[in-house]
Amino acid sequence: MELTVAKTDLQKELQLCQGVVEKRSTIPILSNVLLKAADGRLQIAATDLDVTILSSCAARVTTPGGVTIEAKRLFDIVRSLPDDDVHMNLQENNSVLVESGTAKFRLLGLPAEDYPTLPTVTATESFTIPLDELKTMVAKVKFAITHEETRFQLNGALLKVQDLVKYFPIKGGLLQTTVANVKAVDGVSFEIKQGETLGLIGESGSGKSTVARTILRLVPPTSGDAWLEGRSIFKAKQKELHQMRREVQIIFQDPYGSLNPRMSVGEIVGEGLLVHGVGSAHEREKIVSELLEVVGLRGQYRGRFPHEFSGGQRQRIGIARALALRPKLIIADEPVSALDVSIQSQILNLLEDLQNEFNLTYLFVAHNMAVVEQVSDRIAVMYLGKIVESAPAEQLLRSPRHPYTKALISVIPIPDPTIRREQTVLKGEIPSPTNPPSGCHFRTRCPIATDYCAEVEPPLREVAKGQLAACHYA
Repeated sequence: MELTVAKTDLQKELQLCQGVVEKRSTIPILSNVLLKAADGRLQIAATDLDVTILSSCAARVTTPGGVTIEAKRLFDIVRSLPDDDVHMNLQENNSVLVESGTAKFRLLGLPAEDYPTLPTVTATESFTIPLDELKTMVAKVKFAITHEETRFQLNGALLKVQDLVKYFPIKGGLLQTTVANVKAVDGVSFEIKQGETLGLIGESGSGKSTVARTILRLVPPTSGDAWLEGRSIFKAKQKELHQMRREVQIIFQDPYGSLNPRMSVGEIVGEGLLVHGVGSAHEREKIVSELLEVVGLRGQYRGRFPHEFSGGQRQRIGIARALALRPKLIIADEPVSALDVSIQSQILNLLEDLQNEFNLTYLFVAHNMAVVEQVSDRIAVMYLGKIVESAPAEQLLRSPRHPYTKALISVIPIPDPTIRREQTVLKGEIPSPTNPPSGCHFRTRCPIATDYCAEVEPPLREVAKGQLAACHYA
């Protein structure tokens, strides 16, 4: 239905839910803003929730279906939409699909049960409001922007990484000056949509794990940026970063070294809940028991210590820890590489089941193409700090265009002894990232390299619909 807003009434209502305090910079104190449709008019009112400082994006907007979204996120989208009208359609998974002309963006909402109950509507119901009115409505809600303007993408990406660079300096000399750099990651860009799995694959030393750890800010980036739902991870202040880490968790490669041997399983899994102040001690204990059951362990195991478990069981504990805060994105850094083959399949099946149950998004890092093939919706292939090919998983496996990708696929075993696949054996080792080859980094091992490859570095370009490759001859 078409809704109109009386601006004078709107301004009066918004004044009820605005507050400003001085704390280093201007930070808003806002109660939740409620959107309600009544008699063809759009009403805005403050809820009865206590006024608290939530973050620099404290304002929230609740749609008629009870889906709550941050006002700043909505504002960033609205001011970039091309048409005069914006259409918002309520979805089944606590989200709102925002459409204007050809532009589409899915806003992930917060659980409706955390907010006052609204009249129930079905997921197919929607409402439309003129864009100018919506801009006015959101702009009237004051909020602080503590860093440069967020670059928002209208394509539904949960995570977007742009031109990520990470160099590790090599120190030398009496004054310990930088004499060289290890170019671990050199201009990596990709995005992951909500609910999908991006497989990041490459040999050891290609920079996969560094990408994962840099996104989490476990190591600081040299340059580039990463956005989680439009919020810059690298520019976030400590308080905002603390909140983001509830939404992004990691499963480490080593199920032995990643668990503190001095802590019980209950303490390990519940540590994130404790740090973020979730529930009472009894409630946290209950959550930990439920999580252990979810990953295939018994709840009473929470009193045991890591040395009492096998490698596969330890990795399940690591997965339970990653799930504890109900994240939107999980970075799985080679989660099965240290496990036996029989256990690998169990962990992979568990990850897929959890993705379906909790609507998770994965960045899955691995060096085994067979493993990535099983779990990924899209695959990005890395070599010496760069992405050399990217495509939907089925398309990449059926028709690889980069010689390095072809070599990786050629060694995937076929479960049929009557079928033989011609293997491409690469010569030599991966070059040093301190002094990579000129032109195409892969040319020193490439079976089709020419002199031109040594002179000009191939750009990552589209070679087929949805498929990118960095090769002159792709």
